[in-house]
Amino acid sequence: MRAGAYEFPAMRRLAISTGDAFILVYSVDDEASFDQVDLLRNLIIDEKNGDDRTPIVIVGNKTDLGGERRRVDQPTAETTASIDWGTGYVEVVNNEGC
Repeated sequence: MRAGAYEFPAMRRLAISTGDAFILVYSVDDEASFDQVDLLRNLIIDEKNGDDRTPIVIVGNKTDLGGERRRVDQPTAETTASIDWGTGYVEVVNNEGC
């Protein structure tokens, strides 16, 4: 477990059951974080009684790190999110200090 990443399953289920829409963020330099998005998306659908129409947007973060560090390529991630999962997809750049 990473520092600051504590598991609270009951709180997660409560947040999902009362949420109307979800933003799931992964790091483009970490394939495991994209796998976690898939697990969370499935958890959301299960918690919403199989309703796959729940609004979910997948966000690829850290695109500013450069292509050599990228582990999840944009076309694959966008196709998986948009076509396979039926969710929205965007990528963001950290412009801090610009």
